[in-house]
Amino acid sequence: MRALSVGLILATIVGAAAFVVPPLSLPSRDFKIRLSAGGNEDCGTSLERRSALHNSLCQAVTLSMFMFGGATWISAPSQAMAAVGEGGLPAVTEAFQRVIRGQREWNKVGKTIADREGKLADEEWVNTQIFLRNSYMVGEDMRRIVRDAEESKREKGTAIAKDFQRLTLDMDKPTKSKDFQGFIEAQKKGASYFQDFIDLLSDVPDEL
Repeated sequence: MRALSVGLILATIVGAAAFVVPPLSLPSRDFKIRLSAGGNEDCGTSLERRSALHNSLCQAVTLSMFMFGGATWISAPSQAMAAVGEGGLPAVTEAFQRVIRGQREWNKVGKTIADREGKLADEEWVNTQIFLRNSYMVGEDMRRIVRDAEESKREKGTAIAKDFQRLTLDMDKPTKSKDFQGFIEAQKKGASYFQDFIDLLSDVPDEL
């Protein structure tokens, strides 16, 4: 509740209702159609599917996640305002959106493959390899998000990003060999990296 209140205040100042979140383009769209069920629930969903008010609240929560030690990630107000006026978002905010989107996709893929043990076609395993390569780039977004954080958070966030990227590379082996158990174990580890990173960003000081 505290984080949401802070986010709402920030969103009011910078005009969160004016934010238009660009949809994330995933090269593995065929994979997504095969292995993911249902729509995306992240803040980047189009206005046709979400109300303007809901999108504003999503952006408010997003902004609140960037608070560390009383300082916001928007270090240059004039640049942030310009980005809003142009209908875009600050680069770090966009990176955060992609991490959230990546976490949702990662969990969906893990659940779908777990539910379909022994029933995945060769093409789906190939698409999973493409998905993993795409997920590797989420690690770059993690690095970008914590780049200007205070030292402790930067080091922890960078370490998580590094471990996650190494994992996506290592997962190519069980995926290529269609090792179901090996893939599931690694996928769960990846899910924990995502959660550790989100928890790191959620560490809002009590005084805020």
